[in-house]
Amino acid sequence: NFALPRGFEPIELAGMGAFSEVWKAMEASTGRLCALKRLRPERCDESIARQLIENEAQACQKVTSRHLLKLLRSDVRADVPYLVFEWTDGRTLEDELQIEEKLSLRRSVWIARQAADGMRDLECNGLAHGDIKPQNIFITLHGEVKLLDLGFVRPIVLSAGRLPVDEFAGTPDYMAPESLAHGVTQPVVKDMYSLGITLYRMLTGQLPFVGSGTSAVLVQHRQTRPTLLRRFRPDTPRELSDLVGRLLAKQPFRRPQDLRSLIREFVELELILLSSEISEGD
Repeated sequence: NFALPRGFEPIELAGMGAFSEVWKAMEASTGRLCALKRLRPERCDESIARQLIENEAQACQKVTSRHLLKLLRSDVRADVPYLVFEWTDGRTLEDELQIEEKLSLRRSVWIARQAADGMRDLECNGLAHGDIKPQNIFITLHGEVKLLDLGFVRPIVLSAGRLPVDEFAGTPDYMAPESLAHGVTQPVVKDMYSLGITLYRMLTGQLPFVGSGTSAVLVQHRQTRPTLLRRFRPDTPRELSDLVGRLLAKQPFRRPQDLRSLIREFVELELILLSSEISEGD
């Protein structure tokens, strides 16, 4: 079934994931462009796939943020469930890293700060993203960062005595070490770790942990210390190197515990880096 829902004309396939696909489409009645995300037809009978797209619809309806795509309409009960978002030109951070490999210090911090802003907007509505990684960070042509794919979003406060069914969810390369342990860790603190991995990759052009398979990578998350950032980027200010180190702490309590203070640190770093660039220009 390749036909889009009635009222939408396909323009091009814009992206494909394990469970869903995104089409650039035109709404026939208005002529406006939109991003139509739907389950891949062969996945529509899978309960987990339907749960992911329903999670995303509920989160986007609940949270209004400049760092999330605006949801225009949805039908998660359709034979092929779908969401319709505003169309925004740009590219994912993953796409940018495939081209640039590593980014400037200031651009890296600028992207991380905006991602943290989006995480904070989710947190204010009682939610954590659950899958922070470059593929889910979109940079518009106007320079605004938006968080994509809220399928793994989870509530910050759980019902008493209940673990979320998707406790082991996310992407192994960016997954916090405590994801494999029993017990409840604040989901926002896990997202901070994932943001730390993302920032490390932006700055160095590589992941801190690489293994022959998923299990090997997960073991490194729990047991191996990453190579110090300043060995790859000697020009990194100590304040930035220290912050990345705290974000990648194995113990959750050693990471920043508050997104508001993390955002403040990012802003201070942006000012430090801007001041340094101005000084070098002189």
